[in-house]
Amino acid sequence: MIDNVSVFWTIAPEFQFYFIFPVLWWLVYQPSKIRVPFGFLAAFLVAVLFVFRYQLPGLLIISKLHVFLLGVGIAAIRPFIQSFVSTLSATVLQVLAVGILFSLVIPPTIAFYQWLYLDGVPDRLSRFYYEPARTIMIGYCVFAFSIADTPFSRVLFGNRCGRALGRYSFSLYLLHTPVIYFVTESTLPYYLSGSATIACIVALSLVLSAFSYYCFELPLQSAAKARLIKLFGSVRQRTLRVS
Repeated sequence: MIDNVSVFWTIAPEFQFYFIFPVLWWLVYQPSKIRVPFGFLAAFLVAVLFVFRYQLPGLLIISKLHVFLLGVGIAAIRPFIQSFVSTLSATVLQVLAVGILFSLVIPPTIAFYQWLYLDGVPDRLSRFYYEPARTIMIGYCVFAFSIADTPFSRVLFGNRCGRALGRYSFSLYLLHTPVIYFVTESTLPYYLSGSATIACIVALSLVLSAFSYYCFELPLQSAAKARLIKLFGSVRQRTLRVS
């Protein structure tokens, strides 16, 4: 939100990944004589795509596949990590993750992570999203809070505010970019400090996201759920009649 990098381009790769993930899921549960060779072939293709990711269209999943697979990998090793990580160790990892998150929102002119930005890449979108070090750091933060439910994580995310943000997260993800554009193109930045402008952006994004959740997301979810229940119920009745 603070870096004002548009997120709308991410919708296309995410939608495309919905078709790739079932294939990965199918591959995991195949016998080793099928899983191993196809696994090596998939790893080779991912490595090739990673090397040429700058030349690939950003709206295609193939240019961002390494990011999605990092998330899949974290989810896959989560049960194994949970089996031997204590609550204290998980808490330490989570505190470190919070420190990393704070470091990533510090302006790069004063932050220690200037080395994360790619040299010779003029496009700010590419500088922000393509750098593996930043991807790994954010992936670590997700991993740290996924491996265990600790008192620290419950205080941080289990409160009413954290749960509300979780409910509004999809709308917040989509709407904060238009809000940033609207605020920065208005006259507000001329009258407010940088911090006050950011506060206005955050507040307006939250208000609009809450409105979107209660007025659009919830009604659509209820309608879709009722429709699916009715559809599968009718299919089941026809199946029972035939049998």
